[in-house]
Amino acid sequence: MLQKTYHITDFSDGSLEAALAEVAAMDAYQSAAQVLAVFFEQNWDTAEIERQLGLIRQTLPKAETAGVTHFHGLLGYEQIATLRCFDLSFLFFE
Repeated sequence: MLQKTYHITDFSDGSLEAALAEVAAMDAYQSAAQVLAVFFEQNWDTAEIERQLGLIRQTLPKAETAGVTHFHGLLGYEQIATLRCFDLSFLFFE
């Protein structure tokens, strides 16, 4: 198994598209028997996450997806409301 992880802070800057292009070009993606894309998101609009998942599925059709909404309970509400994250890990299985 091989794992590749990306931390996306802004969907409008092209970083997700660049990450997906990098994964699509990887030998590990091309030769993997199975690919799992696991994402952890915090404070993104549901419709935005659905759009980004559509992009992931379109760009990397071989990848199965699973996700988790993340809540960091150690921070105060004011801090949580301003933090956004979208961490995306790809697991490649032989």
